[in-house]
Amino acid sequence: MTVLFDGWCAVSPRLRVVCWLLWTLALNISAALLLFSTRGAEDAALNAVRAANGERWLNLYQIVRSMNAQPVVSVLPMSPFSPLSFQVPNVKLLHWQPSTSGGELAITAPWEAIPSLFAYLAERGMAVRAFSLKAENHTRILTLALEPLHER
Repeated sequence: MTVLFDGWCAVSPRLRVVCWLLWTLALNISAALLLFSTRGAEDAALNAVRAANGERWLNLYQIVRSMNAQPVVSVLPMSPFSPLSFQVPNVKLLHWQPSTSGGELAITAPWEAIPSLFAYLAERGMAVRAFSLKAENHTRILTLALEPLHER
């Protein structure tokens, strides 16, 4: 190791600078070649993915064009809301207080019937703004503040 170091120090400073410049140039060229060769492979892979996506979009457009102009979701007419429709077994209407923005409905119902009441109201175009649930003498009293869905 000392022989190499002694030889390097024995060379003129001008030759050392030229060697240093040549090594730096060689390292830069090899780094650039390595960078551009991997970039070329990445570009080729990206172009292949773009071509595949273009074919998929073309197939999708053809599928959409081939479909008829029929609506996918059919809109069923809503049944009108009536508080009297709560007069069924196990669900009884206690009171209905209409107002300009809907109204307040109080009913008695068992636990099993309460979740389905919300779906029933939504089917009839009514939204529940607020509700409360009280237990009195083995019955549940559900009070609902209702408003039409289109006003929300």
